[in-house]
Amino acid sequence: MAFEVRYTAAALADFDSILGYIAERNPAAAQRVGAALRQLIAGLADFPDAGSAADYADVRTLAVPRLPYRVFYRRDMTAIEVIHIRHTSRKPWPGLAPDR
Repeated sequence: MAFEVRYTAAALADFDSILGYIAERNPAAAQRVGAALRQLIAGLADFPDAGSAADYADVRTLAVPRLPYRVFYRRDMTAIEVIHIRHTSRKPWPGLAPDR
């Protein structure tokens, strides 16, 4: 059973910000990064437990292979909710409260 994948408004803003920043410098690279992020996130529909537990309640995180980004998401019985996408050198998103 494939899960539905949804994005929060914050995750969509993250995605747009990441690609906009890269596109200003290298449009072709922005297309490659966008494709890699979309492919990885789409894969969560079939493999919802691919990520590891994050330091936040009910949140999982998945590293983007060969790129310095992490995708933060939650899952329930039928859907994946992408809540944040972040470059690994940036500070954690203030919208996530650490569980520890």
